[in-house]
Amino acid sequence: MKAMCMALVVCCVVFVMAVAVPDNVQAAEGFNADLVRVTFDVFGEEITITELESLLWTDMLGLKIELLSIETGLHPTDDLNMTWTRNHEYVMTWKSTLSYSGINPTNPDMLVFRPNNSPSPAFEGMAYDGEWRMRVYIAGQFMGESAPIMVSVLPAPFINFDEITVDFYIPSTLVYLAQEASSFDTGMYCTIRLSSANTGLTSGMLVHFGWAQDGGESFFSTRAPLSGFDIDPTNVNMLTSFDVRINMTHFAVNMYTAGDWTLRIYIAGQLIGESDPLTLRVITPGPFDDIWPAQRFRSATGTNRRIFSDIAYVYQRGIMSGTGYRRFAPDTTVTRAMVAQMLFNMHENAYITTPNTSFTDVATGRWYTNAVVWAYQNGLVSGFGDGTFRPNDYISRRHLTLLLNNYASFAGVNPPTLQLDVPGYALRGELAALLNNFLVDARN
Repeated sequence: MKAMCMALVVCCVVFVMAVAVPDNVQAAEGFNADLVRVTFDVFGEEITITELESLLWTDMLGLKIELLSIETGLHPTDDLNMTWTRNHEYVMTWKSTLSYSGINPTNPDMLVFRPNNSPSPAFEGMAYDGEWRMRVYIAGQFMGESAPIMVSVLPAPFINFDEITVDFYIPSTLVYLAQEASSFDTGMYCTIRLSSANTGLTSGMLVHFGWAQDGGESFFSTRAPLSGFDIDPTNVNMLTSFDVRINMTHFAVNMYTAGDWTLRIYIAGQLIGESDPLTLRVITPGPFDDIWPAQRFRSATGTNRRIFSDIAYVYQRGIMSGTGYRRFAPDTTVTRAMVAQMLFNMHENAYITTPNTSFTDVATGRWYTNAVVWAYQNGLVSGFGDGTFRPNDYISRRHLTLLLNNYASFAGVNPPTLQLDVPGYALRGELAALLNNFLVDARN
């Protein structure tokens, strides 16, 4: 795409001009914007494309965001918004957070963001004439604007789609553990071939991977220009792609359900080929619709911890279950009754001498009654001075860690190495991560 730039000009600009913040963005209190530097490198002041092409932002400019110290007043969850304007009018915004973009304002080793190789969905459909600029907002405050980029759009050429073929190398069945979804190598690949250099395609035209279940609509999961597959439609020596590996990053988010799937390849919006059906079998931790393999859980256990395998571990061992129909609710606060039940489930030889309890608010026959009685009889939990246990009260992270340390002494196993010494109430996702870590340590 950069070869299509009429002028390869690099302009490094840092702006501090004031621009109105979009209505849906709230500026953060205590943010010291003077400690943040935003730099744009414009690769081409003028770019020419065709109607069937779509610009990726890395073809147009480079962006660098630097926090000059850990005293900015920012938090990892603060917004990072990149907004495009065309002829000074708002067009689209790529919304994210600092932590999701790899910035941790409290860590001196994670203060720089330079997404040179990360195409954004915000740049889909940028094939329009005009003067384009990018604006960056951090925590609701305008931080800078790029130099203008003039985009000229030519009419789409005639494309001979009959000279384009795709060969698929896909097995009839694929079985994988959902925990492996972020790194699993499926062993599948495909090859894109152009039969001549006269197809009418250009290297900037997009290739889309689309997965469809049972012949339904396509779920688009990955897109890139032809040049990204080392194809130059005008070069007779570069008309065939190298084998394109189909790893889990090419799978749509909702492909974590079993079924018959077909892979479709689109070039310049035209369906070029479709694979034979692939029967997908996914081994999951349980019937939970609110947890998926690539999900990141921002909590006291680590900003970017993946909790799918944590939940799988505790669910498969009967230590934790769901909170309702097909829900695990990782963001739900943990109660005292939940913790008592978890300790009861975790202990292999847990039994009670009597189902009766002296707590006035723990009635016989409740789902947590036996667990509370057992935990109390073994000195793991206690009640309050008024004779209550308060099963629905939330439990703090520090108290939860203390209970697990007490249980380790009771069971004669190693204490947990993952400690939640952070103020606030514990969440179910945090509890699953803590238990996974604790039980692995206990075995060792």
